[in-house]
Amino acid sequence: MEDVYLKLRTKLNDHFTPKKNKHHARFLKMRPHMGETISAYVARLREKVKECEFGATLDERILEHIIQTIDNKKMIEKAITKMWDLTRFLTEVRRRIL
Repeated sequence: MEDVYLKLRTKLNDHFTPKKNKHHARFLKMRPHMGETISAYVARLREKVKECEFGATLDERILEHIIQTIDNKKMIEKAITKMWDLTRFLTEVRRRIL
């Protein structure tokens, strides 16, 4: 009888425990602040994305969001045409600043 109780309790706990949202995260609503550097923006995105379950695609999702929300069309075009990952994108952004 105790075994059945434990199974049912586990199922109920699994069902009612708050889930992390894989598909729609709060970070999708984030936009860069006026005058904020892309590096600072990425840092803010990384903090928000901790609530998501993106796993191995985390950097991909951040880069995708950056491409959709920044105004630097030249950097966006290069990132897409040269198929940069997030690390390469940030390296190029820093290189252009210096």
